[in-house]
Amino acid sequence: MIGYLTVSCVFFVLNHVDQKLLDLYNDFSLIVLFTVNLYYPLKSIVIINRNQFKTIEKPEYNAIARISHCILFMECGVIISKALLYLYPEESQLINISIRTVAYFLLLVICLIIVRKSLTTEISHFQKISSQHNFKIPINQHSDEEKPSLNTVDYEIKFSELWQKMDQSVRQKQLYRDCNLNLDQLALKTEINKYQISEMLNGYKHKPFYRYINEYRIEYFKNMVEKAIQENRNINFLSFAYEAGFKSKSSFNRYFKDIIGKTPSEYYKNLITINKQQTFEINI
Repeated sequence: MIGYLTVSCVFFVLNHVDQKLLDLYNDFSLIVLFTVNLYYPLKSIVIINRNQFKTIEKPEYNAIARISHCILFMECGVIISKALLYLYPEESQLINISIRTVAYFLLLVICLIIVRKSLTTEISHFQKISSQHNFKIPINQHSDEEKPSLNTVDYEIKFSELWQKMDQSVRQKQLYRDCNLNLDQLALKTEINKYQISEMLNGYKHKPFYRYINEYRIEYFKNMVEKAIQENRNINFLSFAYEAGFKSKSSFNRYFKDIIGKTPSEYYKNLITINKQQTFEINI
C-alpha cells in the first residue's frame, strides 16, 4: 500500500507517468516479493526436516512441505521468465502468458492441497469417533449412565499423563495470572499441541478453556483475600482480581458468581462471619 501510494503521488506531482520510475518500482517490488517468497518456503522445509515442532501431526507436515515446494517452483518460474525475456524479448507476450498460466495452476494446486488436508483431517476425526462409538455399544444395549464412564476411561488412558504435565505447569508457573493468556500461548508455554489441549479440556475435563483458567484465578484471589483477613490488611477486590489474572471487573464478577455461586462481596461477608465464629469458639 505504501509503495502504490508513493508511486501514485509522484505521478500526480509530475502530472505524467514516468516510465523509468515505473520500471524501477516494478523491479524493486519484484525483488522484495521474490526474496520473501523464497525465504518462507525454505524456512518451512528446514523446520520440517529438523522436526523441531514434534506436536504437529504428520499430515500437517506433508501439506506444508507440498505448499512450500509449489511456491519454490513458482519462484523458479520467475527466474526462467526473466531469462527468457532477456534472450527472446520479441516473444515477451507468449512468455508472460505461459509463466502466468503455470503460476495460476500452482496456486490452484496449493488450494487443492489445503482442501485435501482439511477433508482428510475431518474424515480421520469422524472415523475415530465412529470407531469409538462402535466399540462402546455392544450387542446388548447399555444404559445411558454407563456411556460417560466408558468415555472417561477412554480419555483417562489417552490424556492422563499429558493432563498432569499441562496442569502442573499451569499451577507451578502460575500461567493463569497472565491476563492475555489464550489457547495458542498455553500450547506454546506447555509445549503441547493446542488441539490436544482443547480436546483434553472439552472431552476429558468437560470444561472450556477460559473456565479452566479462571478457576485457578479465582482460587488465587480467594487465597489472597483469606491471607489479607488473617493479617488484618485492607482488601481491594479489583486489585486482587487484576493480580490473579483477570482483565476486567465485569469478567471477574461474572466468572466468580458462575464458579463460586456468590458475588465477591457475598463471599467476603461469609468468610468474615466464619472467621468471627471460629475466633469466638477459640476464646470460649
